[in-house]
Amino acid sequence: GMESHLGMDGKSVPVYDWSAEGPYWLHPPRRMEPIDDASADAMHGGYESGTKLGKSGAYDVPPASASILTKTHCGSRCTFCPPRRYLETPASFLEQCLTGSRKVAKGGDERDGDAGYEKRYHTYAPSLVARAVHLLRDPFDNLVSRFHHEQKEHAKKGKNAWSSRYSNDVFGFRRWCADEDREYAAAEREADWAAYGHPADLHRRFEGVSCHGELFRYVQWHALAMEAADALDVPVLHMY
Repeated sequence: GMESHLGMDGKSVPVYDWSAEGPYWLHPPRRMEPIDDASADAMHGGYESGTKLGKSGAYDVPPASASILTKTHCGSRCTFCPPRRYLETPASFLEQCLTGSRKVAKGGDERDGDAGYEKRYHTYAPSLVARAVHLLRDPFDNLVSRFHHEQKEHAKKGKNAWSSRYSNDVFGFRRWCADEDREYAAAEREADWAAYGHPADLHRRFEGVSCHGELFRYVQWHALAMEAADALDVPVLHMY
């Protein structure tokens, strides 16, 4: 993503030299010997398997037999959004699990970041996934954490009106939940829940449940994550 350190070519560095679509290093490993091949130079910025020291310090590229832990948020994770943005099928969710963003400099010169950077999304092959770690948090802890994340993101962007309405306390949290419940009530009534395998009248079951959109996304996310692991046919470590 946008937080990743760049390689000598001004782009996020792929974990595997032969998979330019990702996944990508957050902090690339120590720079290796330059390679002479022109096509490889163009692809990897002149170095194999990682091209720049990360702030975590220098480390060697793991051997080919090792597994590399890769974070993915998959799909169905928007905040303050209508059903059309978070309803997922197993196939669309899995595709999001395999999709990551790459940081690329804007403008003609890829190595020149003066013009700023942009995200470019890539989807890598399912065959790269050898095993999975599925992290499950308490749903209420997760809900509060997502509210805190929204606090940080809006503060970072200088959106003072948002921060003023949703103060970083229990009152701001309750207002945030109530506003989302009210904002998307009509969209929930019109959504085709049955098309995604849910009861057609699911919206009626939301009545009286605060922050029900967030809670639905939590349940859907974990259910689809388990289906994704089954589809990939990989061993899974569940951490609670």
